Amino acid sequence: MQVTYIAVGPAVGPWVQQAGNTMQKAKLQVPECLVFVPDGNRRSAKAKGRPALRAHHDGLKNARTMIDAAFRRGIRNVVFWGASYGNLRDRNWMEVQQILRLFKQEVADRLGKDDKVRFTVCGGWRDFTDDAELLEMVETLERRTEKYEGPEYQQLTLLFGYDGRDDVVDAVRRIIEAGLKPEQVTQATFPLYLMSRCVPNVDLLVRTGEESGRPHWSKALLPWQMYDPELYFTPTFWPDFTVAEFDRVLIDWGTRRRMNGT
Repeated sequence: MQVTYIAVGPAVGPWVQQAGNTMQKAKLQVPECLVFVPDGNRRSAKAKGRPALRAHHDGLKNARTMIDAAFRRGIRNVVFWGASYGNLRDRNWMEVQQILRLFKQEVADRLGKDDKVRFTVCGGWRDFTDDAELLEMVETLERRTEKYEGPEYQQLTLLFGYDGRDDVVDAVRRIIEAGLKPEQVTQATFPLYLMSRCVPNVDLLVRTGEESGRPHWSKALLPWQMYDPELYFTPTFWPDFTVAEFDRVLIDWGTRRRMNGT
């Protein structure tokens, strides 16, 4: 696994305005699969003197901006880390309910439009809600968008209540239940039984909110797909992470890909 650490400050000046054009003119490659790990919502709210419960609202607002920016730049697979199973289990009840309300708001918004993006949720988030309407909405959205599969479409995967170890263990159970013989379990067949099977190998992971200089990893984040990604860490809190900063990361990634001939 190649790990690259960069501390990206707020990008300013005319370079930022030219970032998108630079990518196009230089014909730089963009990642096939990108993961956002949006850390720093609560710290951002605290720094701005806002209520803690406002933090996740700000985070969702920026998530919409950044996911749209990624798709507009040609990235086919965007994975958004919403929460681990431990996050939902260990945080206070009011905060978890607020996160679920925002999740429901996002699903309702996506149900109201048809942007031809396949939407999938992976994880055990259902253990933390008895909202039958939300369960039905998610099922409807996933079913309605599952037809958008193939190189001409884009995929948005939300990891929500996700644990990578559970993902692997559940895959093994499904393989056993399917009656596969040992010789049938290969690197090609195994990922077909993952709950995260819609996610290809990750090319680039962007994690925000890393202030200490010691990059923090998310527990068991896509253990199968994180085969050989590049990892970028920035001290910028997620609600303050801008499209300009994102472009800077993509240009750096694409430039190195071109220099390496890949």
